[in-house]
Amino acid sequence: MPSSRIISLAAGLLLLAASASWTAPAPAELAPERLTLDRAIQTALEQNQGLKVKREAVQRARAQYSEARAAGRPRVEAQGAYVRTGPIPSITLPGPAGPMEVELGIPRTMTAKLSLTQPLDISRLIATGASVASLNQRVSELEMGREGQKVTFAVKKAYFSVLQAEAFRDVAHETLGAVEEHLRVARLHYEAGTVPHLDVLRAEVAVADARQRLVRAENAVSLAKAALNNVMGVDVNQPVEVAPVGEYSPVHLELRTLLEQAERSRPELRAMDLRIEMARRGVHLAKQGRLPGMALTASYDWLQETSEFGPENLSWTVTMGLTLPLFDSGETSAKVAQAQSDVRAAEAAREQLRQGVALEVRQAYLNLQEAQARLQASAKSVEEAREVLRLAHARYDTGVGTSVEVTDAVTAMTVARSNYVNAVYDCQISLAMVEEAIGGNISGQQRSGSK
Repeated sequence: MPSSRIISLAAGLLLLAASASWTAPAPAELAPERLTLDRAIQTALEQNQGLKVKREAVQRARAQYSEARAAGRPRVEAQGAYVRTGPIPSITLPGPAGPMEVELGIPRTMTAKLSLTQPLDISRLIATGASVASLNQRVSELEMGREGQKVTFAVKKAYFSVLQAEAFRDVAHETLGAVEEHLRVARLHYEAGTVPHLDVLRAEVAVADARQRLVRAENAVSLAKAALNNVMGVDVNQPVEVAPVGEYSPVHLELRTLLEQAERSRPELRAMDLRIEMARRGVHLAKQGRLPGMALTASYDWLQETSEFGPENLSWTVTMGLTLPLFDSGETSAKVAQAQSDVRAAEAAREQLRQGVALEVRQAYLNLQEAQARLQASAKSVEEAREVLRLAHARYDTGVGTSVEVTDAVTAMTVARSNYVNAVYDCQISLAMVEEAIGGNISGQQRSGSK
């Protein structure tokens, strides 16, 4: 074999082996999509288990309303039977050919019956029962709406907690950078013989402490994200990245306006009004033992075989029935007294709830006012703390300041930034709490209103 062909064959085998051993690089993992606050709320409203329970309660209440309405509609029934009877009595009757024995029944037969019953609601009991069921359905819908508001607030709180934890992580990063820069400068001064070794040791301790704070801040971010996933009803281990919500703008609200909106919008108060109406209609239902009842019944009967003295094979019957209670030993009076007590209890519960809602609104309002005041004060302190830190670094670089001045300035800057972060997200959470307390969103007009 020519040497050129041998070389070509060897080259081909090497190329084939290389291509067989080569594998395509694994695609890089895609970063998780950034989650917005609106999307987080939507996911929670779809996945939250407590809200699913409320939805099923609404479906049950709707079915109860349909059942109550069906009580006033006609009812059709069909019956069939095979009847065997014995012994059959008989009588002897005279006849042209002599006495004859006639049976008074038949030993076996088949029957069929078709009946129609229409209640006549002369006492309005059926209509009242249907109206109570309708009110109960509306109560269930309001309770589901309130559960949705609670879920929305829980998502907002968890979402802002993630942003707050990430902000604290940024503070920890900045603190670590500041103390690491101080350590670098301290080492340079120590090598130059202008500062004692104590300055380096002090700076190293500050760096070690800052690194621990950063580790704790990273762990807090992971825990906050897991809590957000839990509120949304998804796997707590699912990676999540949240989008920022923009800079917080202070709002100016009137407590009186918030209380009025809560009175109009809180689903619990509206549901309690419906419960009072249900209790009042329940008084009429409790009087059932005193009220007359009426029903119209029509039936069509078929007998396979009849005796000489029995009815025809086909027959029909129409009945108008009236029931008039006369004496029940005080049972109805006791039921009416219970129903009237339920009305008074519902009215008292409504007032208790109103006072509780007013307290929630007031607390949320005051918390927001406090958080906004702290935000205004902390914003200025952050600027001052940054300037103090800059001057402390400059003084130490020139040999005028001390290491203690720098570490104190770093601590002051960290505290100021932490206070600012707390104030910002306390404002966000407090505003969400106000909206949850009034049962609705803060309108743009309310945001720009006067104090």
